[in-house]
Amino acid sequence: MVSIGGFESQTVNWRGDKIFATVYPAWDNGDGLEMKLKYCQGTAASILSAFLILTATGISSAESLAGRKGDVRFPPTLGSGECNVAYKGYVAASGHSAYATTFYSRVVDLYIICGTKLNAPSQKAAEETALRNCQAGLTRWKLKTASGGCAISSSK
Repeated sequence: MVSIGGFESQTVNWRGDKIFATVYPAWDNGDGLEMKLKYCQGTAASILSAFLILTATGISSAESLAGRKGDVRFPPTLGSGECNVAYKGYVAASGHSAYATTFYSRVVDLYIICGTKLNAPSQKAAEETALRNCQAGLTRWKLKTASGGCAISSSK
């Protein structure tokens, strides 16, 4: 028992010499004692914040998409050229992204044209831009494919 301002206070000791909580008289309500945390306030705050972070990440839709292939509509044909690099960039992108490419026919088409949009505001916007980029490649090099053009291969 400790006397503070004419009131007695009891210190609760749960582990050895470390004091975790001290009971002080309640000056405002006059009906008893209130418990005040002395040494574990920082620990309690950090545990609570870690809990909130862990529960919020499961709910959040803004989580990173890096390393994910997303919605694969058809597997892209990847050679060793720029489209392979573009696809790897698509997979590594952390935001909404899309990869558009031409269908590849070994018999008729001797080339692959692709287009990407990385980290767009939405999946739909990424798909539209990637498709436009792929079609711009066909126009730029004045190519026609047996399959009819570009299509979205993957998006996330």
